[in-house]
Amino acid sequence: MARTTSWRVDRVALVDMPMLELTGWAAFSWQELTLLYYRAVYEGEYEKSPPFTIFVTSDKSQDALVWAQGIQMWQYDPGRVIGFTSDFRNDDRWELVDRASAEIFSRRLAVDGSTASELPSEEWIEWFFSWKGDPPDHEDISWNDDYYVRKMKGTPPSRDQ
Repeated sequence: MARTTSWRVDRVALVDMPMLELTGWAAFSWQELTLLYYRAVYEGEYEKSPPFTIFVTSDKSQDALVWAQGIQMWQYDPGRVIGFTSDFRNDDRWELVDRASAEIFSRRLAVDGSTASELPSEEWIEWFFSWKGDPPDHEDISWNDDYYVRKMKGTPPSRDQ
């Protein structure tokens, strides 16, 4: 039986799992996993005022995805997240939430019930972070070499490019 230890970091309980079994033969260490953190932000005090935005960050980098309420779009803005969360005056305005709660919260951010604020998939967020918020255009030759694009299309990389 594997030994597990729980501890708290940044208000999220993590479990030290030395190895995770995937398919019965493939395994990887927990250090290889990327954890995404979801921070629900309110205009005023947490849960006592209207929702304001949501931040998505990674444990492996300084990357951050932010719902920009004014333009109703997701933006890559690590500086905004670091500035906001490091200011003690904002401590009562945000809370770490799990993925399911973040999805519900993000739906409340859209204007007129649109689906624009839907939380992107974790795979898409990791892909977006891999490009530091600036993925190549579809016309860019590196677009077809990108791992997530190939996976999405279901095609192997081409040696002709």
